[in-house]
Amino acid sequence: MIDLEDLKFFQKGRNLDEILSEFGNISGTEILKKFLEEGFIKKEGEYFKLSDSGKKKLKKIMPKERKVDKKLKIFLSYSSLDYELAKEIKSFLESFGLNVFLAHTSIEPSLNWVEEIHKNLNDCDIFIPLLTEAFKDSNWTDQESGIAYDKNKKIFPISISITPYGFIGKFQALRFDNTQKMELLRLMEKLKIIKRLMKDFPTKIRQSFFSSLEKTFTFRMGTTKFRFLKEIEPFTKEEINKIIKESAQNNQIYEANEVKPYLTELIEKYKDKIEPTLKERIKQIIENDRAREMLGGKSEGGFPILFGDAKQKLKQLEGYGGEKIEEMREELKKEIKVEEKKPSLVKGAKDGL
Repeated sequence: MIDLEDLKFFQKGRNLDEILSEFGNISGTEILKKFLEEGFIKKEGEYFKLSDSGKKKLKKIMPKERKVDKKLKIFLSYSSLDYELAKEIKSFLESFGLNVFLAHTSIEPSLNWVEEIHKNLNDCDIFIPLLTEAFKDSNWTDQESGIAYDKNKKIFPISISITPYGFIGKFQALRFDNTQKMELLRLMEKLKIIKRLMKDFPTKIRQSFFSSLEKTFTFRMGTTKFRFLKEIEPFTKEEINKIIKESAQNNQIYEANEVKPYLTELIEKYKDKIEPTLKERIKQIIENDRAREMLGGKSEGGFPILFGDAKQKLKQLEGYGGEKIEEMREELKKEIKVEEKKPSLVKGAKDGL
């Protein structure tokens, strides 16, 4: 996935020292390698600049950035040593329809970049600092925190390895476990951020979330979004029809774990609010899947119907291939490992009594 801010950095020709100073040695090298391989930048002498392909890509994605101006704006403050985690959180928040500014924490930012940081601090609705030991040691994060505090911004600290201090010491932090390895568990950890934001900005978060449903690109994100849906009922007529419509046309939602049972429940609960054509469409899809399940066939999305426990489902995937099938297979393997650990955990708990 191309990060808009990373690509914009190359609008002006940059030499290697500038790139490594901006992103750090490791991230800078990886970004440079990726953009060169994908043809988005080219080298002219000692400078790297946007290629024609890069300019077209930037032109194509920049309007999307402008469209989100009315959405909740978040300023994500972090140490350059935590760049990958910051990008991961930024990507997640944007998948829920939020507008996130990710400040590149350079050793010595250029004057233009400092002005850009000030502009976004002034415009943001929420200031989110990622609190790690590296954050505390940074030359710039404390300054960003001070500016946000002075401008009376809503400050929402995320505590990863340290607690709030200094200007932001009085704000309650959300504990974030960055040690989770399973993707779904990491998504659930990041979902805690959305839930926390809902307390202060319920209307804006809700609007952003429903607008983001159509941009659900993985099964795990489909599961994550439907878990969130369960916590924000009841739904308006417009909202329930949006849920049904996107579920019917996006198999990354419909085929995601936990979605079908909840969809069936919603159809019954909101039957008087769902548009007749949409209701018939989703009911037909569900009925077709049930029929295929009885025959051991495939779902509406072309994927095998799975039933039973995780081991049985994994067995049923034998003979199937493709990226999505591999994703399903890996998820089932992780579920099996978790289930296999439960007896020993229960025994350990009993032994300790």
